[in-house]
Amino acid sequence: MLDETAELKQGQMTVGVARQHAGITGQIENCQTVVFAAYVAARAHALLDFRLYLPKAWCDDAARRERAHVPDGTRFATKTELGAEMVTGAIGAGMPFAWVAGDEVYGRSSRLRAACEQDEKGYVVAVPVNFQVRLPSGRKATVSALAGLVPATAWEIRSCGPGCKGHRDYHWAWAATASPQHWILIRRSCSDPTELAFFYCHAPAGRPVSLPVLITVAGKRWPVEMRHHWCRSSRVRLSLRGSFPRSHWLGLLGPAGFGVVAGWAVAALA
Repeated sequence: MLDETAELKQGQMTVGVARQHAGITGQIENCQTVVFAAYVAARAHALLDFRLYLPKAWCDDAARRERAHVPDGTRFATKTELGAEMVTGAIGAGMPFAWVAGDEVYGRSSRLRAACEQDEKGYVVAVPVNFQVRLPSGRKATVSALAGLVPATAWEIRSCGPGCKGHRDYHWAWAATASPQHWILIRRSCSDPTELAFFYCHAPAGRPVSLPVLITVAGKRWPVEMRHHWCRSSRVRLSLRGSFPRSHWLGLLGPAGFGVVAGWAVAALA
C-alpha cells in the first residue's frame, strides 16, 4: 500500500520543507512530505518503508543540502518514482505480497503500474475522472463516462472494510476493458449518487479475480491512513537519514482464502 503524509512546519530549515500540497489539510502548506509503504494483511498492518520527498528547489540548492546533511548523490525524484522504488525494492528483497494499492498520485504513474505488471503483481489504484481506457469494442472512453453506462443491476452494495463507525458500505461496479487482465472499479456513495471514485485494476494472468477481491484491496488504504494519524498524534518525527533505508519493504498481502465468488464485470460498455 502506497500513501503519503505531510508534517506541517513553521520555519524553513527542516530538510525537505517547502510550500506544497498537504493531504492532512487539503491545502498548500509549509510542510515536509513523506511517501510511505505499508504492508497490509488480513489481520494486521504496519508501516515498513518510507522516502522523504525532496522538492526540486532543495535538490538544486547545494548549500542548503549541505547545511541539512542531505547525503551526497541525492537526486530529485517525484513521489511516484519514490513509490516505484519501494515496490521494486520489495520485490527484489523477496517480500511476499500479491497486490499494490494507492491513491490517484500513484494511479497516474505508468512507470509504477508497469513495474507491478512486469513482476506479476496485481494492483488497484485510484485514477482521476479523465483517465482513459480502451473498451472491449476498441474505442476509448474516460472512466467518468463508464459510470453512466453501467446498468442498474450491475451495482452491488458491499463493504470495503470496517471503519470508525462500522462498515464502510458503498455501491460498487466493475467494467471490463480491452485487456483481459485490466478492469475499472467504480465506487459510488450510498447517500449521494454523484459522489464517485474510480480505480484502475490489474491481475496477473491465471489469478482468479472477483468484485469482492478488488473491493477489499481498494479498502486497504483506510487502516494506513489511521496509522498516519496515530503517528502524528504520538509526535513521531522523521529524519532524513531514516528516509534512505538500505532495505525496501512494502506490500499488500492478499488475504488467504480468496476465491471467485458472485460478481461480474460489465463487458458491453461500447
